[in-house]
Amino acid sequence: MKKKISMKAQIFWRYTALGILCFLIAVLGMATSISVEIPLILIGCAIFGAAVFSMVKGDVEDEMAKENLLKAKASTTTIMHRLLSAMGIVFLLAYALLREYDLNWVRIAAWSYYAVMGIQNVLVGLLFNKWEAE
Repeated sequence: MKKKISMKAQIFWRYTALGILCFLIAVLGMATSISVEIPLILIGCAIFGAAVFSMVKGDVEDEMAKENLLKAKASTTTIMHRLLSAMGIVFLLAYALLREYDLNWVRIAAWSYYAVMGIQNVLVGLLFNKWEAE
């Protein structure tokens, strides 16, 4: 008999844990002293974990949990729009002010994608838990 995973645990693994892993990937990817293979291995683990947890059978979602998940995703979208706008301004200012330094802007921008994805997933998980507790 297969054991089903609770809705709260599904959200934790699918969003919060994956978000933390993505943020860790971004931090390790931006570190110039760390080989690029380590973040790439973690990306493979994240893809594998996301695939596994998308196939795991969970409890039947109740209507309140579905509503809380949609509410968490909607709030996260609003927060992420503001964050991305602020990040765009910061990147433009940093590029203008730090142009004479030898910074690898492509590397910073590429790994920033994983930081944003991590923040977004963690926010969905945290907001879902907040509204489930209410």
